[in-house]
Amino acid sequence: MHPIKLPYGRRLVEWSGWQRWRRAGPVAVICVAATLILEPTGQMRRSELFAQDLRFHVRGARATRTKIVIVEIADSTNAHWPEPMLFWGRHFAGGIEQARRLGAAWIGLDYIHAASPDPFLPEPAPGEELPDRAFARAVSGGQVVLSYAGPTRPIPPLLYAHPGQPGDIGFTQSQPEVDNAVRRALVFTREGDELLPGFVGVLAARAKGIKVGPNADQLRALAGGTSPEVAEGAIWINYLGPPGTVPRLPLELLAENRLTARERELFRGAVVLIGSSFSGDNDKHKGPGGATFSGVEINAHSLATLLDGRPLRRYPPRMERLTAAGLCVLVAVAVACLSFGWGLAFTGAVTLGWTALCWQGFHADVLLPAAGPLTAIWLAWIGQVCVRLVEESARRRRVERIFGPHLGKSVMRRLLDDKGATDLGGQRREMTILFSDIRDFTPLTERLSAEEVVLRLNEYFGQMTQCVFHYDGTLDKYIGDSVMAFWNSPEGQNDHPERALAAAWEMTRCLEWLNRKWRSEGGPTLRVGIGINTGEVVVGNLGTDDRKMYTIIGSAVNFAARIESANKELGTTLLIGEATYRRVKGTGTFRERTVRMKGFDEPITVYEVLSFTNPASLPSPVARGELS
Repeated sequence: MHPIKLPYGRRLVEWSGWQRWRRAGPVAVICVAATLILEPTGQMRRSELFAQDLRFHVRGARATRTKIVIVEIADSTNAHWPEPMLFWGRHFAGGIEQARRLGAAWIGLDYIHAASPDPFLPEPAPGEELPDRAFARAVSGGQVVLSYAGPTRPIPPLLYAHPGQPGDIGFTQSQPEVDNAVRRALVFTREGDELLPGFVGVLAARAKGIKVGPNADQLRALAGGTSPEVAEGAIWINYLGPPGTVPRLPLELLAENRLTARERELFRGAVVLIGSSFSGDNDKHKGPGGATFSGVEINAHSLATLLDGRPLRRYPPRMERLTAAGLCVLVAVAVACLSFGWGLAFTGAVTLGWTALCWQGFHADVLLPAAGPLTAIWLAWIGQVCVRLVEESARRRRVERIFGPHLGKSVMRRLLDDKGATDLGGQRREMTILFSDIRDFTPLTERLSAEEVVLRLNEYFGQMTQCVFHYDGTLDKYIGDSVMAFWNSPEGQNDHPERALAAAWEMTRCLEWLNRKWRSEGGPTLRVGIGINTGEVVVGNLGTDDRKMYTIIGSAVNFAARIESANKELGTTLLIGEATYRRVKGTGTFRERTVRMKGFDEPITVYEVLSFTNPASLPSPVARGELS
């Protein structure tokens, strides 16, 4: 079995007209079905999220029009204030008041600190609930948004700590994806008929001077449209960059007014987020690329997304699947109509084009699907190549089945690369035919055992066949002890008469060597008669549906057989017909002979070959050191 070649710029299988569409259609349908099946799977969603993260990584930090400062409860904060955080009301109050004095536009407390007992205040009377007065007083000063764990209604102590400002409270809740990374933020949700605004949604709305109403219209508009995620209250976070992109300061420095002039300037007109980031805090989440962000930092990126008006937009899943299916069909049809090299180049160009489109879309805050379409593109290419490989393998098997017994290896290799080699409907062609027959072989077989007869014939046929194959002839068949061969098919050969004569002359030399060998072994020798004729014949794959053979028919074939038989009457070894002689008369010494043949009224002129000089255009004779 010959290996299947994949030459650049050449077809594996020549498809034309309806054949291309007939093969492209099923492949496209199968690939589209595979794409639609893979699209909703967890692995494909992970791949899509990875492609999304890769865009963040390549882009790096993005510019923002919004000033946001994170005031973090860091490890240094816990070391500075060793008392339990339950009693940090006055510290939070100090941070809020100081941020307000430094010119902060709005302050978001991303830490749930409800009104709690103050150990430094008198015990409350029975039935009386005493709030953390400093904290409540700082919150009541305005420009503060509190958070609570949601989505549920806020707890009463939190509302009590925020009197007169119930619209400045929002829930915090992470939206992890299938790989547990947070890429979306909830701007609002619903509990029955009631609207529950999210913390970043309330803070962004208040920073823009919008008071959140009883319906989601304002928050939906703030989120930037009517995409499926926004309709459900979520946005894709357009991260500003990796962890540490948003400026951060420890809470103790702000609360105790120990900031530098540059740090003070950060707060002027800024939205301030106060939250925890210390080691051991459970408010840590994976972000794009697996980087670890604190909860307050994710809220800062979500807030910047809303305030900049740049939430990432994605098309509905149905549109993404249709896009992948469309690209799959495009590539499947194109690859079916192009050569292997051009098909690969086209697939690569579509891949690069879609990747560039995804990148440009990302700069325009649009998340075009990447993993699904790219998978569909290469599924289509792989599918078409697999079909071509199957077709090519089947074609080569047909070529080997038809021509394998008739051709030498060099011709076979060339024929395997001929895409039209099996188009054997029959054609008329001028060809040169050779018949070779062993003289007086029947009496010889009566003196030898069956094993010796088979051994001698096999050795004889092996040598004669190699002579035919050496000059790129086609072995038609063995007829008893006769050999039939022809030239100029399946490959075209302008010098087919010369090749046939060169092969016949080589056959006589090989027989001389065989006879010397058999004589030294004490066995009988053989004599042969060879006849060659050139003429028009019909060549093709002839036979029944179950059994066909590549062969030739026509009067020129019959005439070649009669020329070979004339060797008996003339006592010669190698005879050629008139048509062959006209083509090869300059290649050797010939003697004109006449002979009567069955079916002809007049004597027929044939030519005995006395010597032959191999033309330079033919390959050199078979090199055998035993031959003189």
